[in-house]
Amino acid sequence: MKLTDDQLMKAIWLYQLKRMAKGVVHHYVGQRYATSDSSDGSFYHSSYMWAGESALITTELAASQRRVRIKKLIKQGRLHQQHNDRTFFINSVAAREAFEAARQFWINAGIPVWVYQKVDPVPLTEAKRLSLELSCAEHLVKHFGEVAQ
Repeated sequence: MKLTDDQLMKAIWLYQLKRMAKGVVHHYVGQRYATSDSSDGSFYHSSYMWAGESALITTELAASQRRVRIKKLIKQGRLHQQHNDRTFFINSVAAREAFEAARQFWINAGIPVWVYQKVDPVPLTEAKRLSLELSCAEHLVKHFGEVAQ
């Protein structure tokens, strides 16, 4: 089955939403967690994918074909690269909105934004973190999964 560029972008978008669900939360020593701030760096950190993760995006293309197609989408400006040529992500208004929604989800779940010497990370069991991560991913896909890229 042939995978169109739009179908590949949709798969990348859905994977980016799932990455974002866990990427907006930072792990600190002692199983403590805090939500990221709203900076551009935090957006990038929570959104980017490594080229080696492409098999997690889709298995409908061979690894070499995924690389070729992703590079093509980057050259077309549909995917963004930052810092190196092995990472990519969708940089759009919808992506920024999804990032803020993910942050708000975790804040509403009681995971604060860490502020040095003012707000400490909070303890969270692995089971609870994974449960929240899954719920956040479902929330993002429900609200942003059909957004056209």
